[in-house]
Amino acid sequence: MKKILPILLLFFHVYGAKAQSADSTKLTWTLLPETHLVPLFTADSRAHRLSIQKPFSDNGYIGSMGGIFPVFSVANSKKIFQVSAASTVYTTLRRWTDRGRLINVDFFVDIYGDLKLTEQWAIRSGIGHTSQHLSDDAVVDEGKMPINYTRDYGQLFGVYHHAGYAFRAYAGLIFNTNFKTTSSLGPILIPQIGMEHSPVKWKTHHYLYYAFDIKFRGELDYRTMQNYQIGYKYSVPYKHTFRFAINYSHGLDERGQFYTQTRNFGTIGVFFDF
Repeated sequence: MKKILPILLLFFHVYGAKAQSADSTKLTWTLLPETHLVPLFTADSRAHRLSIQKPFSDNGYIGSMGGIFPVFSVANSKKIFQVSAASTVYTTLRRWTDRGRLINVDFFVDIYGDLKLTEQWAIRSGIGHTSQHLSDDAVVDEGKMPINYTRDYGQLFGVYHHAGYAFRAYAGLIFNTNFKTTSSLGPILIPQIGMEHSPVKWKTHHYLYYAFDIKFRGELDYRTMQNYQIGYKYSVPYKHTFRFAINYSHGLDERGQFYTQTRNFGTIGVFFDF
């Protein structure tokens, strides 16, 4: 991760220099921009957001606390480049009659570099880190055995957006530069694809939508983690979105402590995309 960051920064600097020489207009810099160049990947069940979900199959909850925060952007007359920082914690809580048990605590940190090429196309690059853990409740009360699960990774995505059809799709690769569970697994690819479509809109900012996200786990013979989502959203495009939705997750478990297991379940929840 330490080696990738200087390379990305150098690329951003070279891009800015070329853009300025190719256009007589000076580059415009914005600190803490109010809008995102690339919106959140809607159905990604580990997206950076604030959320609470209630599974249909058990008396528990899935929660997250975090978001994506634009740091600065630079633009000329043709293109815009934006750097964002993102961080989120995901947990699973099991409810009992007298108290709750926290099962997992999963940390995600990312730095994104988004380049808007046209009104419809953008590129997302980035570096990130995740470490995923069992809680004390899972170890002490339930006797689960923790494993070491940590990943450093880079990522590169192409993103397509058609405002007229309220349609967005993305496809790309996450490439683990450092991956340790009980042993080091080395560089591993995780292809990821997804989309969102909002076929119904009424008044201003109100939509009905559906979305899906699929990840292919390279270290497990490219078996999939799939999530499908349908619901209502109140959205200010490229700013903030509130969602009330139903999810169905199928395939491998997203939680690092259970990553070789399968987990098929549905949830209902609320989501805040910042």
